[in-house]
Amino acid sequence: MQPDADLRVTKGLLMAFFGLLMRSSPFLPPENSMLNHELPVPLQNALTTLHRAYNKPITLNQLAGYCSVTPEYLCRLFRRYLGVTPWQHLERLRLKVANYLLQETGLSVADIAFLVGFNDLRHFQRLFKRAYGKTPNSVRSRQRFHQKPFLRVWD
Repeated sequence: MQPDADLRVTKGLLMAFFGLLMRSSPFLPPENSMLNHELPVPLQNALTTLHRAYNKPITLNQLAGYCSVTPEYLCRLFRRYLGVTPWQHLERLRLKVANYLLQETGLSVADIAFLVGFNDLRHFQRLFKRAYGKTPNSVRSRQRFHQKPFLRVWD
């Protein structure tokens, strides 16, 4: 293989790996600790669905269908208990995962945006800046200066 082909294969494998890792979401606990007891069951189901598949496209009708409620009722539950719409919650969730990946991986900003479910890089960058007060590239630049080794073999 040629060096460019090796690089593309490596990048593809890394993206596939991080995609699988993000689907399992071990590093992303539910946002509310009261998830299992104090929230209505349809809202718990919606949050579980969004946390498990935040990087996939989903419509409000599909989400409401998974929860066996109407879209209007689901929106009311989100607003009443979380103070946001389902899409605002999903957007925050995606941005939180993107921020984590920017700090902890060497993936490009575009790859991260795609992996967390954004189809438009400019839209992702705009939302990220609004949420964190800095661009994804500046988070990446800062991360490079404070980069920790992946594996420490001495101490």
